Amino acid sequence: MEGLRWNPKRTRWASYTLGTSYTEEAAGEKCRLVRDLLARTSGEWVWDLGANTGTFSILAASLGRRVVAMDADPGTVEQLYLTVRRGQAQGVMPIVMDLANPSPALGWMGVERHSLVERGPVPVVLALALVHHLAISNNLPLDEISRLFVALASEAIVEFVPKDDPQVRSLLADRQDIFDSYTIDAFRDAVSRDFNVEAVETVPDSLRTLFLLRRRT
Repeated sequence: MEGLRWNPKRTRWASYTLGTSYTEEAAGEKCRLVRDLLARTSGEWVWDLGANTGTFSILAASLGRRVVAMDADPGTVEQLYLTVRRGQAQGVMPIVMDLANPSPALGWMGVERHSLVERGPVPVVLALALVHHLAISNNLPLDEISRLFVALASEAIVEFVPKDDPQVRSLLADRQDIFDSYTIDAFRDAVSRDFNVEAVETVPDSLRTLFLLRRRT
């Protein structure tokens, strides 16, 4: 078993960070903005939803947070796991998790192990470059996505990626665009039912926007 090796680079999303629509400047500015927004949140735990290979999970951990990094793609989770095993990151636990079909309650009478939602809420979730995958790839309404975030955390840092972004255009390339309600204004309206919008930051040299959200009390 110890001699087994897996090279996950050929999975669809394991090489995603090598081909995003970000320029070098935009990528650096996004890291800076996420760091600044995280500094405005509280609590020990962060769940990074759609963590990919863990760039922002590691960033959150560097600020002293304990991070659960979730992604549906086993290849990206394996890459982050190997990063942690090599000692290149601490305070990060990578797990495979499909948010559109999350782990249910399991065990005897469904009470031995909690569902994903029952394991929360945590202080903070990161949802970076995730909303368009849930809304377009999984046909989830924006208000349902907000309902997921508010069930999982008191605060959320969420990235909205518009239709003009190359990554969203690629999702729409092989399907009919029935997503008229997928707009930044509709997203803001949806999350405002569950959260107060504390900050809105446009990522320089990109079409993307970061939101800092706090659950309504």
